[in-house]
Amino acid sequence: MLVYRIKSDSGVTWEWEVEESEEQAKKAHRQLRRIIRTELDNNKEKGFEVTINGSNKELVERYQQKAENYISKQKGQKVTKTKKATYDKTDLEMLLDEGVYEKIITAFKEGNLTVMEARVMNWLLKEGFYAEYGLSDVVVQDIANGLDINVKSVKGVVGSLTKKDYLYTMEMDGLDVVYATDEGYQLADDYEERWG
Repeated sequence: MLVYRIKSDSGVTWEWEVEESEEQAKKAHRQLRRIIRTELDNNKEKGFEVTINGSNKELVERYQQKAENYISKQKGQKVTKTKKATYDKTDLEMLLDEGVYEKIITAFKEGNLTVMEARVMNWLLKEGFYAEYGLSDVVVQDIANGLDINVKSVKGVVGSLTKKDYLYTMEMDGLDVVYATDEGYQLADDYEERWG
């Protein structure tokens, strides 16, 4: 089991366990992001101590780093990258290396999606939208953090994907929450199993 523990400097503690798998670690990371984002909305100066324990050392280290990077980015601090991305490959090779859904690759090859649009849609479908069909708590900042690109770029990509009818946004509690349209959801190779 992976054991997540967040302790704020005000003494409040959140703790939960998930199975030790990539999929469950992603879900736990989303839960962590929601807690941190909510708490920082109330007080940007709040500090957090995140501890992740488990037997899979590589998984624990990777998600511990993701958690620390997320907190730093939310507080506007500079983040130390764990891996340097190198993009000296063609766009298609880069998308293939990132494990982008085949349907998204096809849309990219047909000129319906740019490389950035493909990356954003892939991240949303694989990591952002984890709940029931049509539900979302993803904001632009989450996408920027997930893909390690700036918020301004993500806003532009989300705007473009909205014009192409893959996404739409709705204002909730002062934030623009990003949702997929039916057409957007259908870019997932595992659409039938997850939402069909």
